[in-house]
Amino acid sequence: MLRILAKFFFVLLLILSCSDKTTDLADPGLILVNSHEIDVAQPSGLTFGKDFKTLWTVSDLPDGSIYELDLKGNILRTLDFKGDDLEGITYDQTNDILWAIDEQNNEIIKISTDNQELQRVAIPTLASQDHGVEGITLVSDNKFWIANEKLPRKLFLMNSNFAIEEEYEPDLAEDYSGLCVDPDKCILWIVSDESQLLIKWSPCAGIIAKYTIPIIKAEGIAINHQNGQIFIVSDAEQKLFEFRIE
Repeated sequence: MLRILAKFFFVLLLILSCSDKTTDLADPGLILVNSHEIDVAQPSGLTFGKDFKTLWTVSDLPDGSIYELDLKGNILRTLDFKGDDLEGITYDQTNDILWAIDEQNNEIIKISTDNQELQRVAIPTLASQDHGVEGITLVSDNKFWIANEKLPRKLFLMNSNFAIEEEYEPDLAEDYSGLCVDPDKCILWIVSDESQLLIKWSPCAGIIAKYTIPIIKAEGIAINHQNGQIFIVSDAEQKLFEFRIE
């Protein structure tokens, strides 16, 4: 009987040990490579531009402009387009098109890089103007992941007809302020401004990793999956941060 009990407790310890290893999401090492001040008021949202050689960001209230930056945060150009409350942006590498989200009007806006507004579409979800849509990232074929900041914290996938295909409310952080997708693996990288976290998450696997980020009001993220560059923009500090994962 004692042998059976001993075996039982040994197996139980093994199970608990394995469980701890898979759920221990302590920061494995996010390395700050550089940071640059940028001359953009309240930058909110970030995406790589053509061939991953530039970055695009938006400025929310009261500016409402869209800026193209070099990888050191210098402004290359400013589009003539003005939004009411731009909070996120994503770039279509194939068609040279930008898609921005307007929190105040709860809309996705399609914009060409030569300043033409091409389309506006209402986002089919309930959203608060104070805690509404904050992040957008293009998957492929005009499918998008969109993040609602909080109340509720929500992640949803929209198809090319702008209908919601999938919807999730995972408890990952205090809020969601920006996101970027790894299209090959359907993995989302999510930044939280209130929790100061970068989260790697997928609908199938849940939380894959969490990284603490020493950034005040992180509002956008862009990742070059070919070389591992990670850029995060800060609204409050007006800075562009470059990281790599150790």
